[in-house]
Amino acid sequence: MKSEIDGSENPRYMSLASFALLDTSLYVNNYYPELKLWGFNDKLPALLSTILTTTKNFLPTYDCFKVIKENMERLIKNTNMKPPSHAEYLKLQVLYQRFYDVDDQLHVLNGLSVSDVKSFIPELWSQLYIEGLGHGNLLEEAISLLNMVKTIFSGQPLPTELMLKNNCICLAPDANLIRDVSVKYKTETNSVIQLYFQIERAVGLSPPD
Repeated sequence: MKSEIDGSENPRYMSLASFALLDTSLYVNNYYPELKLWGFNDKLPALLSTILTTTKNFLPTYDCFKVIKENMERLIKNTNMKPPSHAEYLKLQVLYQRFYDVDDQLHVLNGLSVSDVKSFIPELWSQLYIEGLGHGNLLEEAISLLNMVKTIFSGQPLPTELMLKNNCICLAPDANLIRDVSVKYKTETNSVIQLYFQIERAVGLSPPD
């Protein structure tokens, strides 16, 4: 889907957008995609409508699914290969209330088929959580753009309790957690140490003079 939005599947649309001094960027992480559009106000609705409609009607082909799946598998496997990334991963594994282990992600990914994705897409569109931010002199235009999003993605809002939240646990005052894990590659000569402290406002103490 990312390739279709950023233009590799629709070069004509993106070429026209470029001539109209419009531009886009799409950032995708493990949790959500972030789409940005900028340019002349009067041209943004046409570009946004094209992108949203393309996204809403997207269905992966087998070849497309195979490539994306291989890329995701490689990305997940490389998550912990470098010591700094491995140390950060281990820290989040301890702190997050909800954490998806690399091995669990690979297990789920390996079991996915293109038919699974196709059947999931309508379910995904049926309940969405979308945030919009408009910056610039475009109050009326911003409202119109957001209404366009609501019209194209006309499903029910995702319930608050189902929204993804990366909640961090509150460590006990006497907590002293240590994770001592070997690097992934035996030939790796570098090691990384991460120290993490939780700081909160003191309760019941008088402020300093």
